[in-house]
Amino acid sequence: GNVALDIARLLCQPEAVLKATDLPDPVLKSLIASTVRDIHIVGRRGPAQIAFRPPELKEIAALDHVQILANDLHVDKVDLQVLDAHENVLQKKGLAILQQAVSDQKPKASHRIHFHFRRQPLAFNNDSLKVGRTQIEGDLNNRHPVLQAEHERIPCGQIIQSIGYCGTAPGGLPQDPESGTVLTQNHRIPMPSEFAALWVACGWIKKGPQGLIGHNHMDAVDLLRSLQNIHWEKPRAQDDITRLLRGRKLSWVDAKTWFEIDQREIEKGRALGKVRDKFSRPPTAPDPA
Repeated sequence: GNVALDIARLLCQPEAVLKATDLPDPVLKSLIASTVRDIHIVGRRGPAQIAFRPPELKEIAALDHVQILANDLHVDKVDLQVLDAHENVLQKKGLAILQQAVSDQKPKASHRIHFHFRRQPLAFNNDSLKVGRTQIEGDLNNRHPVLQAEHERIPCGQIIQSIGYCGTAPGGLPQDPESGTVLTQNHRIPMPSEFAALWVACGWIKKGPQGLIGHNHMDAVDLLRSLQNIHWEKPRAQDDITRLLRGRKLSWVDAKTWFEIDQREIEKGRALGKVRDKFSRPPTAPDPA
């Protein structure tokens, strides 16, 4: 999905663009020195089932120095019927963007992104990825890839896995095994009586891998608001939290130090012409970090 596009776009960015980001210096130097020119995105499903969001596809298609290629953009009659359904409007838009991007020829492109649809990774050696062909089968409500006997190899020197997210709840928490989410009621996780603590959840572990940071930030804010309505027998003091962290031997950064680090990153980045220059680890932290 979008993570695969983000990785591909980052590997394609020229030095000037990379230097203006907030990437840590070791990562920045590695990307600038990279000789990668061909990026292959491999997916088991077909172009009608793409999980990329249209804005991310548009962004990568707009790069003048990147040629978009695809092995097969064929969409059969059943897939067309699925795309015409109202709930699949994003896939329909994404497919149109991808089709246009493939048709736009860029003879001076320095990088190429290859989309391999209906291919399932099987094995990797030092210089290639073995993939099997798949066929999309099923009716309108259950389209799924089925591995076929044919296979081929895609030349590559490194693979990066990006196949989605599935949460795992700690032992004892009620969980939906299909969605990988914990079961909640207004953010609260209903627990058996032997569990004295209050368990809550927000973000992807609560609603599945949907939305970006901003969407999950609002879900966290909603969680905090719901906690304000709970009657606490004994409010937690700052010292109680500190003792808890120390007792569990956890590293931590308090709010004051976090804002100090944030300001130092911004100032350091401004001197380098960047939005910020991130520290690989906190330069300072309160005891007992």
